[in-house]
Amino acid sequence: MEEPFPSHQSLARYAVQHLDPELLEALLERLSRELEAHLAPGSSPEEEGASGEAGDEARVRGGLGG
Repeated sequence: MEEPFPSHQSLARYAVQHLDPELLEALLERLSRELEAHLAPGSSPEEEGASGEAGDEARVRGGLGG
């Protein structure tokens, strides 16, 4: 057992083996948008992410239900 937390490689292997590829893609797209918004000079993540989060959550829920 890995202590105290699993390695990034272990988490990546688990995700690829056990999670829906469409769900992973939606999560990566959201992470990418949030990171770009965070790194962009003069932009506020609250303003950037407010409109896109509802769509992401719907896709995530849809991916888990299928």
